[in-house]
Amino acid sequence: EAEDCPVGHITLASNDRDWWQALGQMVDWFSPITDTHVTLEDMGTTKVKDGPFKDAEEYLLAKAMAGDDSDNIPGVPGVGLKTAVKLLRMHGGLDGICSAVQSGVAKDKKSADIAEHHEIILRNLRIMDWRQAPDLNIHQFGVLRETFDAGDALLWCDELGLGKLADRLKDDGEWARRVRGWPAGDVIDLLERGING
Repeated sequence: EAEDCPVGHITLASNDRDWWQALGQMVDWFSPITDTHVTLEDMGTTKVKDGPFKDAEEYLLAKAMAGDDSDNIPGVPGVGLKTAVKLLRMHGGLDGICSAVQSGVAKDKKSADIAEHHEIILRNLRIMDWRQAPDLNIHQFGVLRETFDAGDALLWCDELGLGKLADRLKDDGEWARRVRGWPAGDVIDLLERGING
């Protein structure tokens, strides 16, 4: 939505390359940590890490295929950004890769692995692509404190491929150790039971 902003040119300041998906004619990116500036035109050069990319769209799809270790999102094993871009271009996109594997045109292991992990790639796009986020309704916001259900949280983590977070939430994980050290948790629960009757 930065492209629709009426103020003119926008510079996104973040070290997170996830923000590259927002690059456009009026939107660029700057990392204050590495002092790196990236424009939409730069995406088509080797200036960008693992580039060049045809555009921000190709970068996002390649990232969904390769996964994102910094966000604990696993991708297709053995497929990095450069391999993903090469195969996307060779076969005309993700559906093209899957069709080439199914028809026998693509016989290489990487293409077969991508076709096999098609659902994981689509899941990754749902997680990574900001445009797929649900619309916000300001009338639906509120604060609600519910009891933490570790089992549900672990299932959710598994469904989204968040293995490291799942490890932290297990009974012997970091979360459980921290909660055991919080004496206020029992007090808050007691107060809420008293207030709610």
